[in-house]
Amino acid sequence: MHIFSHFFLQDSIEQFKAAQQKSGDTSLYQDYINKAQRSLTEAQKDNDFIYHERVPEAKSLEAVGKAPLAKIAPMPERLSNSFKGKQVSYPVCLQSMKYETFFF
Repeated sequence: MHIFSHFFLQDSIEQFKAAQQKSGDTSLYQDYINKAQRSLTEAQKDNDFIYHERVPEAKSLEAVGKAPLAKIAPMPERLSNSFKGKQVSYPVCLQSMKYETFFF
C-alpha cells in the first residue's frame, strides 16, 4: 500500500471514532473501524517487510497548495483549413452540416 493509504486509514479510523462518540452508540461504525484497523495493520506490515519507508506523522507534513486543474485554450480563428466559404461562428458539430438540414 502506498504511504498515503496509511494516512487515509488513520484519518478514517479517527473520523469513525469521532462519529461514534457524537452518536453515543459505541457499536455504530464498529465494523468499519475494525476493517480500517486491519487494513492499516496490513499496510504497516507491508511497509516494514517490503518498502521500508519511514512514515512521517500526518501533522508534520506541509499542506499541499492549490493548483489549476484546467487551462482555457484559445479558440482558433479558422476551425478547418479545408473550408472555403465564409467562416461563421457555429459550433463545430453544426459547421459540417449542409444548409438543407437546418431548413426542411
